[in-house]
Amino acid sequence: MSNPEKYILNKGGEIYFVIENNHPVGTVALMYNELNELEFTKMAVHKSAQGKGFGKLLMNCCLENAIKMGAKELILYSNTNLATAIQLYIKSGFKEIPVGHTAYKRCNIKMSIKL
Repeated sequence: MSNPEKYILNKGGEIYFVIENNHPVGTVALMYNELNELEFTKMAVHKSAQGKGFGKLLMNCCLENAIKMGAKELILYSNTNLATAIQLYIKSGFKEIPVGHTAYKRCNIKMSIKL
């Protein structure tokens, strides 16, 4: 996350962390992008903590907080090479939509969920 205060927090977004044994092992952010869409972004779980349900925990946290933030829809940009992540998104209710314009060079899929 390059300059999270400028690109996420100062624009009304939020950043969440999973802590295990007093160490951060996962993170995700909700941010408003250049199209003023609320975007699920920057999710990562440390390799040592994968398979423990932390990705699902972060996803549920974001869905709940996006609703509290007043969002009617949450979008994400990703890459189909990230098969495990795409499976999580689908299980969480995200549906593929046209990618359209994006600043993300590696993006080849855009997904959305109605809240």
